[in-house]
Amino acid sequence: MSDISHIQLGADGDVYDIKDASAVRGIKINGASVTASDSVVDLTQYGGYYGVCSTAAATAIKEVSCTGFELFTGAMITVKFTITNSAAVADIKLDVNSTGAKNIKYRNANLSAVGVIAANRIYHFVYDGTYWQIIGDLDTNSNTYDRTSVQTRIYAGGVGVFNYSICGLDKDQRMQSFTTTSGTGTSKAFNTSAKFLYPPTIMYHSANATIASGSVISNNVLYEQYPSIDLRYSTNKTSSSGFTQYKCLYIECTIDSDGLWSITSNGFVQTFTEGKYYILVGCMYNTSIYQLAMFAYNPMFYYDGTNLVSFIFKPADKTKLDGIATGATKVESSSTNGKIKINGTDTTVYTHPSGTSASSGLYKVAVDSLGHVSSTTAVAKADITALGIPAQDNDTKNTAGSTDTSSKIYLIGATSQAANPQTYSDNEVYTTSGALTTKTVSVGGGSCKLQYNTTTQSLDFVFS
Repeated sequence: MSDISHIQLGADGDVYDIKDASAVRGIKINGASVTASDSVVDLTQYGGYYGVCSTAAATAIKEVSCTGFELFTGAMITVKFTITNSAAVADIKLDVNSTGAKNIKYRNANLSAVGVIAANRIYHFVYDGTYWQIIGDLDTNSNTYDRTSVQTRIYAGGVGVFNYSICGLDKDQRMQSFTTTSGTGTSKAFNTSAKFLYPPTIMYHSANATIASGSVISNNVLYEQYPSIDLRYSTNKTSSSGFTQYKCLYIECTIDSDGLWSITSNGFVQTFTEGKYYILVGCMYNTSIYQLAMFAYNPMFYYDGTNLVSFIFKPADKTKLDGIATGATKVESSSTNGKIKINGTDTTVYTHPSGTSASSGLYKVAVDSLGHVSSTTAVAKADITALGIPAQDNDTKNTAGSTDTSSKIYLIGATSQAANPQTYSDNEVYTTSGALTTKTVSVGGGSCKLQYNTTTQSLDFVFS
């Protein structure tokens, strides 16, 4: 396109030089000469004024230099900011070429957050006679983070869910806050009695009301991620000591044998104690506000005194694993007696000692140091008599018709024939027909009756 250096407007033929574009801010509708006091149609929107603002973050009045700029109702300027603002939103003003500091508004209201004016962002402004209004739409959606809609079937646990707190799913699959009080601030007591499920699911309860124990938690108040959350300090952490900015934040806990975890009284921490478990919550935005991280399940770690070790087992399972040596072999039972399987292969671990078989009989045996029978020898009569057993039987009673008068019946307790013998004739023990009878004798001042027991077929001594 050829260069346009001037333009003729109106029936009078007046010509206006536009070779220096910065000197032209508008034209009159009726074609008369353009002056600073005239009502004009602004042309800057087609490539007008532009400036850069590098005012310090905490300074509320943002200054911009722009050659040829004049302030009037309807004036527009495009500004690039190089530093993110930190001044209060009610105090933020724009001053272009020292024409006067005017409050910055969006939709005729203060900005939603101090950081809306951010480094390396470019904004288009129009002056409405009172304020510098941001033109166009800003991304003011405060729900730019992922969140979980719990509908209306999630319940508060035994301790409840407190306002503006982070919470977790307990063993009864209900949500419970990690602290036992509402709001933000220092010296908040932690909910150390609750038992939470593993793996941890940590969420933020953003409502401004406490949910009582057993009550239904309202829809859209539990979030998996939140851009900035005012931290509840534990009793061992005060607002003056704070946390380290940009450093990860953890919850210190213990785990029982069932895999349920409980918060310790230390609560939120950035340092670790050997033997304790730690759940990653998020990262500190500054010394008192943290960014809740988004996890399907929050990572849990075990501190071994040197490093944080990723934890995926119950303590009892971890103890078992710790007891297995590096390079240990796998051992299992075998269906073959005397063998076990080592790394899947049958291996002989016991061989029963061999010996010589012996047929059925009465034997003397010898055993080795392991208690096994090592030899057998048949028992002879001499072996028996050597034990004091008579070589032949001795009668203890006469049979019917016997004329043997040498047999003796000894009273119970007698140890020899000489101790207390009594001699009976056949007629005293048997009748002539062979039937047994009884005989009563005096023994030691009493009497003893020799009686045949037909049930056991034995001779019994009955004392009286």
